Amino acid sequence: MWLSLDPRNKDNTTVVGTWDERTVPRFFVYDRDRERSLLGFITKCLSGVRCQVSGVKGIVVVQGPGGFSTVRSAVVFAHAVAFASGVPLVAMKDTSGSPVSLFKKGVALIKKGKSVSAIEPVYGREPNITLKNQ
Repeated sequence: MWLSLDPRNKDNTTVVGTWDERTVPRFFVYDRDRERSLLGFITKCLSGVRCQVSGVKGIVVVQGPGGFSTVRSAVVFAHAVAFASGVPLVAMKDTSGSPVSLFKKGVALIKKGKSVSAIEPVYGREPNITLKNQ
């Protein structure tokens, strides 16, 4: 099973994709305002396709641009799972494609041995996580 994370949406969501190459990719929308944990959400997505995190063969992550927290959490999650489980990781820099096309391009890169050890997030703007003085 392949896993993708695409945090390019402007509404603080991450599109999570799963694909076993025998079927079409399936996508789920993680909304950090409704779900408590990205890991918990991904675990639910994987169990929905009868897979566990340990069954992931590789991770494709779009490194942005997008919202600060959304991009950061997707990239950090991808790094952590890839490092802990020893699976290949690839960053998608060309963000002009659809989630499906980027996912398939990323899997093709992993199969060619083009994985990376680190991904630098690309933020769409400066972080806006502090309250403004009134």
